[in-house]
Amino acid sequence: MKTSLSFLFAGTFVLAVLVGNSRADTLEIDSFETQPFQWQAAMDQPDRAPFTKEASAQKIKEGSASARWSVSQRPWAIMKHAPEDWSSYQALSLWIYADKANGQVLNFWVYSGEGGQNYYFHKLVVDWTGWKQIVLPLSEFHAVRDPAGWNKVTGFMISGKGGEAAPLADSVLWLDDIKLESL
Repeated sequence: MKTSLSFLFAGTFVLAVLVGNSRADTLEIDSFETQPFQWQAAMDQPDRAPFTKEASAQKIKEGSASARWSVSQRPWAIMKHAPEDWSSYQALSLWIYADKANGQVLNFWVYSGEGGQNYYFHKLVVDWTGWKQIVLPLSEFHAVRDPAGWNKVTGFMISGKGGEAAPLADSVLWLDDIKLESL
């Protein structure tokens, strides 16, 4: 009996370590399962959300909901409380569903440091239809000005306007399962 209990405790410990390690490999940013969403459409309108909740099974990749984004109506999606330390991860991952491969440019902005003028930047072109998993290695983001580092993130935004992006009238996208990943 003593050996069985020791084996059970050892197995429980190994399982806990494995589960703990898998959680360290990813950090959920948003799965869009709950409302209100933790995003705003403009800095001066903190209660105006860029997304609406989608419950149609065809437009959900993970869980029970996704975020429907009409890019031309609300071209900025600003996360209210982004994780502050991204330094343990190598990529930003998310699922995007596009009805049209219309060339909509999306910009990913990760602000780092005070003042909002220093950030990491990545551009993506929507050239597919249906669901696509997007994996953006953090090493492929371009530093603009002098970001303080991936361990000092002060904000996160996805936009269809600014830089080389302009919102296209027919751009409706669905977002799901945004997370940071270790590769």
